[in-house]
Amino acid sequence: MSALQQYGRLLAAPWQQRRNESWPWGLLLIALGLLALPLTVGLAESWAAARFMAWVSLLAAVLGLWALQIGSLLSQNDAMLARLMPQQLRRLRELALMLSAVLLALTALLAGLLDKDPLLWVALCIGLQIQLIAFMRGSYWGQLIWCALFAMNSPIWPPLVNAWSTWRAEQPFGLALGVLLSGAYAIRRLFGEGGTTHQRRQARRERELKTLRLTVSGQSGVLHGGRLNRAIMAFFNAPYRWQMARLLRHPGHDAASALARAELSLGAATHWATQLASLLVFAALLLITGVVLWLTLGPSAFEALDKGASVGLSIAAVSIALNPLLGLRAALWRTRHEQALLMLLPGMPQGSQLNRMLAARWLRQLGCLLLPAVLLLVMLDQLGGSARQFVGYLIAMLPYSLCLVDDWSRLRERSGQLLAQMLVGMVVGAPLINGLIRSLGCSPWLALAVVMGLVGLLLWRAWKRLDGYPQAWPAGRLNVG
Repeated sequence: MSALQQYGRLLAAPWQQRRNESWPWGLLLIALGLLALPLTVGLAESWAAARFMAWVSLLAAVLGLWALQIGSLLSQNDAMLARLMPQQLRRLRELALMLSAVLLALTALLAGLLDKDPLLWVALCIGLQIQLIAFMRGSYWGQLIWCALFAMNSPIWPPLVNAWSTWRAEQPFGLALGVLLSGAYAIRRLFGEGGTTHQRRQARRERELKTLRLTVSGQSGVLHGGRLNRAIMAFFNAPYRWQMARLLRHPGHDAASALARAELSLGAATHWATQLASLLVFAALLLITGVVLWLTLGPSAFEALDKGASVGLSIAAVSIALNPLLGLRAALWRTRHEQALLMLLPGMPQGSQLNRMLAARWLRQLGCLLLPAVLLLVMLDQLGGSARQFVGYLIAMLPYSLCLVDDWSRLRERSGQLLAQMLVGMVVGAPLINGLIRSLGCSPWLALAVVMGLVGLLLWRAWKRLDGYPQAWPAGRLNVG
C-alpha cells in the first residue's frame, strides 16, 4: 500500500466510523449556520462587518474540521500499536503536520485578502491549535496558562504586544520560523510513542470521552470522572439527594407526591433542586465578587463592567435560562423503561392529568430560571455594561420552550440534534434580532416582553392540546419511525 493510500484511509476513518449515525446532519446544520451568520450580520450591521464575519466563519469551519481530523488521528494513536507499528506513528504525525500546514496557508491567504497581518493571524491560529492540543492531551495547566496569557486585562499582554511589534519589524523571518516550529513541536508532542505516559494519557482520555458521552445523553458521568470532578458534582447534587431522602422518608399519597418521587428517576441534572443549587451558588459567587471589587476598587468597580466583565455575566445569565431545555429530552429517552415501572405506583397520575402536571412542573422550572436571567441582564444594563446585545439570544431561545409542552409518547432519540439546532439558531438569530431591534428604534426589553407574550400565547394553545395527547410516560412508546 502506498503512502498516499495510507493517508487517505487515515483521513476517511472518522467519516467511515460514523456514516450510519445522524451526526453528519448536525455538521450540515452547523455549516448552514456559519454560512447564514455573515448574511444576518450584513442585514443587521453592515456588509463590511459581514465580509469580516464571513472570513471568521470560514476560518472557524476549517479549524473545526482540523480539530475533528486531529481528534480522529489521536484516537488511532493507540499505545500498543505505537510500539508495535512505529510506521503508523510516523504517518499520523506527518498527516497532522500536513493538515496544520493547509490550515495555516488558508489563514495567511484570507488574512492577506482582508488586508490583515498574515503573520499575526497565523500566530493566533497556531495559538488556537496549541490550545486545542492541550485540551486533547488533558493538559489543564496549559489551558489555564493560555487563558491567563490572552486575557485582555492581563498585565502580561502589553509587554507581549510590544515584543511582538519589535520582533516583527526587526526579524520577521525569525519570528515566522519560531511560530511555525512551536506549532510543529506541539503537534509532534500530541502523539505518544507507547510509553507509560502515553498509556496513562490514553486511559484518561477514554475516561473523559465516556463521561462526555454520558453527559450529552442525559446520564451522569460522575463515576468516570476524576476525584475533583466527583467532589464538585457531589457538592451540586447534595440538594437533589436531600430532596430524594425527604420524599422517600415522608411519602405522600396524592398524585403530586407520587410524581415528585417519579421525577427523581430522570436524574440530578434535570431536577429543579440541582438547578436551584447552581443558581444559588452563582448568586453567592456574584455577591462575593462584587463585595471584593467594591472593597478593593471602590466606586470605580463598576467600570470593570465595561471592560469585559458584563460579557461573561451576560453569557452566564443566558446559560442559566438554557438549563431546563438542555438535558430533558435525553433524560426522558434514557429512563423510558423506568417510567413504565413508575406508572404502576399507587397514586401515580394517568393520562391527560400526567401530561398537564409534567408540563406545569417543567414550565414553572423554566420560569424560575428565566426570571433571574432577565433581572441580571437588566441590572448589568443599568450599571453600564454591554448586556443589551445578549437580549437577542434570550429572544432566539424562547421559542424552544414550546418543546416542554410536547407529545412525549412519540419522542425520538434525537436530543443531540435539538441541542445543535438550538445553539445554531441562537448564534444565527441573535445578530439578526439585535439588528432588527436597532433598525426599529425600540427598546430591547420591550421586544423581549413582546416575544415573551407571544410565546406565552403559543404555550397556552399547546397546553390546551395536552388533553388530546396520549399519556406522556413511558416516553417514545408510540414512536414507530
